[in-house]
Amino acid sequence: MAGQEPESPKQAASPSGQAAIPEEETSRWAETVMSLEVKVFGLEAEITGLSSELENCQKVIREWAGAFGGGGIADMQRDMEQMSIQIGLLQRAVSNTPVVTHDVGARLRIPEPKAYSGARDAKEVENFLSTWSSTSLPLMLRMRRGRCRL
Repeated sequence: MAGQEPESPKQAASPSGQAAIPEEETSRWAETVMSLEVKVFGLEAEITGLSSELENCQKVIREWAGAFGGGGIADMQRDMEQMSIQIGLLQRAVSNTPVVTHDVGARLRIPEPKAYSGARDAKEVENFLSTWSSTSLPLMLRMRRGRCRL
């Protein structure tokens, strides 16, 4: 048993069967080869497409490197330094601007009531309050807190 090889299941007992097996294997191998050729052609087409895409990417990267190369970065740094100087000047100008205050009291008109001569009717008091509330109250409410109090 050690020196004997086991019989292959593909071997047939008759001589006509032995001729048919290589023919079947040949056709099976031919189909496999054709299938592999189709796959190889597909892969070649895909590799060609990827290769052209890679070349386009390399071209774009070279253009970017040329645009942002040594000269481009130096120009940007110079521009940033100039902007920094301009921002500093703007900050100084804003901080040195005198604050203009408005004298709100000059615009505020408070109606003077008539001298009290004894009795007033309710209509006169209502007119006084409505005049005061329609002219002076909104102006006083718009003033900043802490500057003028009611």
